[in-house]
Amino acid sequence: SPTSQFYFCGIPFRLDTTPKCDLNCQYCFAMARGGRTTEPNQYADIKNLKNKLEKIKKLQQNQLSATNQFLFNNTPIHFGGMSDPFSNAEAAKISKEILIILANENYPIVISTKNTKALLSKSMIELIRSVKNLVIQVSFSVFNDNLSRLIEPKAVSPSKRLESIKRLAEMNLNVMARLQPLFPIFLEEIENELLQSLSENGCKHIITEFLKLPIEKNISNFKKLSELINWDIFEYFKNANANKIGREWVLPAELIYSLSKPITRKIHELNMTHGFGDYGLNHLSDSSCCCGLDLFKGFENWFKGNFTYAIKSTNQKRLKFDIIAKQYIPDGSIRELINSDSRNENSRIIEYLRVKWNSPGTVNAPDSFLGVKCLNFKDKNGNFVYEKETEKWT
Repeated sequence: SPTSQFYFCGIPFRLDTTPKCDLNCQYCFAMARGGRTTEPNQYADIKNLKNKLEKIKKLQQNQLSATNQFLFNNTPIHFGGMSDPFSNAEAAKISKEILIILANENYPIVISTKNTKALLSKSMIELIRSVKNLVIQVSFSVFNDNLSRLIEPKAVSPSKRLESIKRLAEMNLNVMARLQPLFPIFLEEIENELLQSLSENGCKHIITEFLKLPIEKNISNFKKLSELINWDIFEYFKNANANKIGREWVLPAELIYSLSKPITRKIHELNMTHGFGDYGLNHLSDSSCCCGLDLFKGFENWFKGNFTYAIKSTNQKRLKFDIIAKQYIPDGSIRELINSDSRNENSRIIEYLRVKWNSPGTVNAPDSFLGVKCLNFKDKNGNFVYEKETEKWT
């Protein structure tokens, strides 16, 4: 289904095998958001996916739901948006079936996983090599194996993930790394060790996204996490004047940009590209899509109807809503598909975007992006005009 990240994300279309990830990482954002309170053993319905793919072949685009219009348009699927597709044996089995179905349709897929071991069995290698349009995102939060065992005990070790990246890259597969969550306390290790290793093992694109602190302390493991890494996360976020965004405390964009400078510089020195996954910084990525999908053939239909692309793609300093309206945006209601906290009286994506565009000063509005400001007047269509000054942030 589409997610409420469509305001800024190029792949706001996710598919999960299960809502409950068995890796149980201490920093798990899905659990922090209440996404892991569901009953265990809930898995994706293979028949439902097949039916959707058959339906889009029989109906006109304007007869389809918003979800099916995404499918009709071959909008890349983020496979593993909330839970690792290979977190346990049953999930891996169903994920393999899903990949077979999508591969038969030549559908563009972005796999996000830490459990790279599951990708390297003989049958899985044969399968992923048959997927015409595939990007594999391998996630890291730390480089040290011993530390990893403390905070992500069921995940494949970082050193093994690096070995997997090397093997996948040697097969000419599109492999990138997602450094999420980035802990400010470990940035030096990331810069001096992990980035070098990623480059040496065939990684071409790096996405970074800093740690976020959940509002609901009682359903997260962040207190225990603080103890394990001997770092007071709560105090750090308090002193940094973190912003409350939805159900999370998020570090200020200016601080993240400053902390990221050495990381960005090192990525470029190693001839890799950098994508910012953090709120308000996506448009400062090297590529038009922070996940780097625009760098890969077969992913041309990534979602461009977002504010990041509007800011990034125009050579003009003035930003108008017309840039958004020109992009392909699925019609149909998404009201029941996205986070209830993100819903409003409108139901179509274009209307959500229009309301947010005309709500300067709010979360995800264009002026929440670093270097963008609202000019406090409207164009002939009644939409606010913004101005970008991103040069000083590059």
